[in-house]
Amino acid sequence: MEELGKNDIYEIISDNMKRTDESISHGFEMRIAHLEDLSVIFSEEIVKHSEFDDVMDAICLDESIPGYYEENVSFVPKNSFGTPNEGQYQFYRKSITEFDKIVFSKMLSEKSEKSEFKDYTYWLSGEKNVSTVKDVSIATTIGKQTNEAFEFFATKFSNCSPKESDNFMDVCDAVSKGEADFGIIPVSNTIDGRLSAYCSFIESNQLFIAMTTMIDSPDGENTTEFALVSSKLYSHIEDNMVFRIRITLEDYSEIENIFKCVDYNKGTLLRTDVLPQSEATRDNSLDILIDVTNADIKAIICYLKLNYPQFATVGLYTINGGNRW
Repeated sequence: MEELGKNDIYEIISDNMKRTDESISHGFEMRIAHLEDLSVIFSEEIVKHSEFDDVMDAICLDESIPGYYEENVSFVPKNSFGTPNEGQYQFYRKSITEFDKIVFSKMLSEKSEKSEFKDYTYWLSGEKNVSTVKDVSIATTIGKQTNEAFEFFATKFSNCSPKESDNFMDVCDAVSKGEADFGIIPVSNTIDGRLSAYCSFIESNQLFIAMTTMIDSPDGENTTEFALVSSKLYSHIEDNMVFRIRITLEDYSEIENIFKCVDYNKGTLLRTDVLPQSEATRDNSLDILIDVTNADIKAIICYLKLNYPQFATVGLYTINGGNRW
């Protein structure tokens, strides 16, 4: 009997793996087909279960839907591996479950005919017809960089007047009370990163970021990102669109699931900041910034609303100029 050489053995193993690949590919295609069937049925059930005619309206605006989804849909594989491979099963199970959730969310979102920007803001804020504001007042502090930020933001409106405030806390207070349409707050810089103290003012006043701009320091050694904040999810979108959320997870490891969803739907993670407990009131809270310029944002919103309904929208906006992180 002729002895097999190393190259022969590698070739045999390679051929066996190719045949296994074919079986796996067929199995995944069948799984995707079943997910599509499930998305059709479940989208119909959601509409029946809620007062909304559109499936995305129901998912995003009916608070009972995430619970209904969790109660009625399970993606956890029911099979198991043999004893020699049982150590790999938990990883396999987790991977397949997350794959199903991400693909299913995309399929479900496609059952909605809505896909305009006004629909995104409606799903994220619950408010309809948040129209572009032309004549506005902007609360701001006095300073070279804030003055430059004001001059930039003022170009986005037909008529704009400043409302002077003593500090950034007063700026947010003026916006939340309706004494100003917008306010200017620094949210990050190239030295400290995310400016938690100022971001906490936005959070405590339940404000949204409408757009941001980068302003260099007088010495040119530092750049600060200033946000235009509003009490409504009013957004000014130009050549790029970022989606910023705040989320508290049961465990930090869950962030991997969100990253996979963003990647699958052609978004790009720009930055993730861990929130201090003093700001978030509990552990495992994150501020996440995602570039969704070329992404399927509808699918990303659907996934988050179903699987992480506790997330909060910070803004859907454009970062203007400077370093886009």
